[in-house]
Amino acid sequence: MKSIIKFLLPAFVLLMACTKQDIMPEPIGSPVDGTKGPIKTWQQIIEESPYTLFKAALAKSGMDQVLKTSNIPNYTLLVPTDDAFNAAGWTAQRINTSSKEELSAMLSFHIISSRLESASMQDIRGNIPAKTISSRQLDGHGNWYKRYNDYLYIGKYGDSLMINGIGQNKWGVVTPGINGMVYPISHVLMPPTESMWEYIENNPEFSLYRDAILLSDSLYTEMWMYMGIIDLLNSGTGIAPFTLYLPTNEAFHKSGFNTTEDIYNYCMRSWPLPDPDYDENLFYQQPVTAIDSILFPHGTEVYTTSQLFGEAELGPVYFSNDLLDIPYLLSGMTLYKGERYSTGPVHISLDFRNNNGQPMIRRYGTNMPFVPLKSKDHRVLNGVIHVVDDLMQLSN
Repeated sequence: MKSIIKFLLPAFVLLMACTKQDIMPEPIGSPVDGTKGPIKTWQQIIEESPYTLFKAALAKSGMDQVLKTSNIPNYTLLVPTDDAFNAAGWTAQRINTSSKEELSAMLSFHIISSRLESASMQDIRGNIPAKTISSRQLDGHGNWYKRYNDYLYIGKYGDSLMINGIGQNKWGVVTPGINGMVYPISHVLMPPTESMWEYIENNPEFSLYRDAILLSDSLYTEMWMYMGIIDLLNSGTGIAPFTLYLPTNEAFHKSGFNTTEDIYNYCMRSWPLPDPDYDENLFYQQPVTAIDSILFPHGTEVYTTSQLFGEAELGPVYFSNDLLDIPYLLSGMTLYKGERYSTGPVHISLDFRNNNGQPMIRRYGTNMPFVPLKSKDHRVLNGVIHVVDDLMQLSN
């Protein structure tokens, strides 16, 4: 497997969709003229722009004054057009009747507390995680004892500006200001509201995956083992976000698992588990259930290195444009090199391919056929979910 980056380095990140409409959105505004330096502030650019609903929301929320008096020298503003606001239900009437708090929460997800120059991003393959000024308390979600900071994953794919997997405008359509950058976009951005575990529990088509996770957890508990998979899926402070390739019930059916009892019987074939031990390279090896040996390559294999330290907040989050743009880097990529007498190496156990603009995946190191994503780029609190109709097995 290829050693490319460590797990906690914020790997490239963001967006792409696979339809022509997503990859090649209609341009909004005009491409930047790179021959002149900026002569206006972002406030002046917004005031003179045709984006009346953004201006109205900014003024009513009072955020224009808050940003003006902050100590941050530069901002990047992702400004939805009036059509985007109306399509998302943010009409002039709704803006006029919304509270300052509601408007501030919506707008803060569109404002990044740094200057993102398109010229600096255009040669980067994959996406960049960008921290917005949106910060919130996640009561009732996972184990969050600190405020949750919202990130956007921004990048270039083809000639499009991508944000969280969605084509938002033609690349290079931006107005630079003295104190910030203004990018017009074609959709209102929506912050995530569910953790992975909540997404799984709220969608019946993943009931067998949920049951498999709960079953394995009960078996580990029976042997006085703690794996932390449910905590990983639930999210929380100090747990890194990641990418989950979530198998549907149909994926289980294709592999002969029609009921939870089928999954249990499969686990019993290799039960009880052997005791943990060190391998020939002196890496600590934790035995896993038979079903987890299939499910770990779907993303939860990162559990051994998912702990974050200090102010770190990022992890291996890859949107569909990453899978299309850098499949050779992600395939079998080493996320953690391992440490002797401790956790062993952690890899992405998947192989990726760009099939005419469609991301395809299979188990790494096998000649199993590549399979498509059923759906993609479901942004959740602790990363991103891509849905698959197949289990990533070593063989049929």
